[in-house]
Parts: sequence; structure tokens; C-alpha cells
Amino acid sequence: MAASLHAMESVVQGLVDHIMAQGGIASQPDISKVLKEELSNLNAKMEDMDTRQNFQHRLTQNRLLNSTSWVSYVVFLILVQVVAVSAYTWYKKRLEMSEKKFL
Repeated sequence: MAASLHAMESVVQGLVDHIMAQGGIASQPDISKVLKEELSNLNAKMEDMDTRQNFQHRLTQNRLLNSTSWVSYVVFLILVQVVAVSAYTWYKKRLEMSEKKFL
């Protein structure tokens, strides 16, 4: 946004220089009035952009806070794997114990 503002300022300054070269000093009050109007319009647009950006930021933050985190899915999958490995180990150990009884 700052780079855009500086670019606009350089364009306005270029226009002022061009108008001053053509019209001379006699038209300076009109130029300052036009420049003041343009700067006020530019400031209004910048404030509008800032307001919209803040709104989008708040909206994104709310969405992030309300969404389910991927961490909970990872933890759930790890727990499922631990339970599966534990059940398999228990089953295998029980199977080995039952084989030893018959030998």
C-alpha cells in the first residue's frame, strides 16, 4: 500500500509540474484546490482499503479460531495406531501362550 501511495504521489507531482509549466503561477490557487481535493479523495480511498483489510483480517482470524485444527486429526490417528498395535501385540502374546500349553 505504501509503494502504491508513493507512486500516486509521484504521478501527482508530475502533473503539478506539467500544469505549472503550462499555466504558470497564475493558476496556482486552482491547482492547490484540485490537489487538496485529490488528496482528500486518495485519503478516503486509503481509509476504505484499510477498513476492508481489517475486516478481512478479523474474518480470517475468526475462521481460524472456529475451525478444527489438523493437530487434533493427527493426535486421533496416532491414538488409533497405538490401540491397533497394542491389540495386535496382546493377541499375538495370547496366541503364543495358548500354543505353549498344548506342547
